Amino acid sequence: MRVSLIPRLLVVGACFLLSVASPVGAAMQVGAAGDRVGTSGNGSVSLDYAGTTAGRGLYIIVMMLTPASPPTFGSVTISGESNATLIGSVVRNATSGWAIQQAYLPALSSGGTKTVTATWTAEDSGAVIYVRELRDDVVGGIALDGHNGASGSSADPSFTVTTGTNNALVIGGLYPGGNDPTAGAGYTKTGISWFDFEAIQHNIDVGTAGAIPFNWTNAAGQWVMAAAGFKAASGGGGFNAFTRRRF
Repeated sequence: MRVSLIPRLLVVGACFLLSVASPVGAAMQVGAAGDRVGTSGNGSVSLDYAGTTAGRGLYIIVMMLTPASPPTFGSVTISGESNATLIGSVVRNATSGWAIQQAYLPALSSGGTKTVTATWTAEDSGAVIYVRELRDDVVGGIALDGHNGASGSSADPSFTVTTGTNNALVIGGLYPGGNDPTAGAGYTKTGISWFDFEAIQHNIDVGTAGAIPFNWTNAAGQWVMAAAGFKAASGGGGFNAFTRRRF
């Protein structure tokens, strides 16, 4: 008796189509959290960030306590790499003196341990730096896709990051006053809690491009926050992983 191969081929073909049609972000992952590094009074903060992979990008955020005057940010250097690109300008709460600067590197030229150092000019009482490796599932590198920052004193800080690409990744930080904040809907919190419940949150797939909410709840008193959106580098697909540690 002859057995037709047509049903079997149809099944195989269907499985292939399902595989191709699967959402790009289906395999997104978040790595383990690490430590933070703080410094006091000398206009710089640095860390040794281990385990990086060539071709992947880095996100950096620096939170500073600058009571006297707004800081003038200098640079973010990465050992063995070009300097990181600053994202916008310093966002500062004039009442509390807390300030935030974001930066990113589109793609590492080599892997291994990287010393990341941020410098600025202003009196400061301390600072903390956070670094996270991001990657795209095809080419590895990342590209900026919108950013924003704000300060205030409302209980539930909120703004939007306008992205231009579907399925972008949004990540950012909050320097709150007094209360341990709760992440916004769709976000995962990875807290720093260095001095005043500083925290980071990310959403690895924010869906349709547009004005993406970036918000927290239960943050009391003065606050300052900043966030950025990232898309795949030119020629890549959507994000397929979000890895490494924070410091």
